[in-house]
Amino acid sequence: MTAIKKFSRLEAKAVWKENDDTPPRSVIISFGKSSIIISNENAFPLEHWSFNTIVMISKNKENTIFSQGSNNSEKLIIEDIEMINAIILICNLKNQTNWSILRFRKFFKFL
Repeated sequence: MTAIKKFSRLEAKAVWKENDDTPPRSVIISFGKSSIIISNENAFPLEHWSFNTIVMISKNKENTIFSQGSNNSEKLIIEDIEMINAIILICNLKNQTNWSILRFRKFFKFL
């Protein structure tokens, strides 16, 4: 099961750059309930990115580059449109939820 009920499983190929000093690596990313799982081609997990930390760095016709929070040295380059849209959807929902919580808290402080 994934964070988006539309999918029971969502996977895509991607390129992962752990930092600026390491060469890009071909990986498989999968969509979990609360994170993106980055695995090697043998399905061995290499990294987990919590949805709360994912930010979009750039987007063009060919691919979209994501990173974790302010750590722009670690990058995930994705070409699969379905996966890109799913990550953007989750990140937008996260931002809307955070904004709703903030407004809700401000309302109760007012009372």
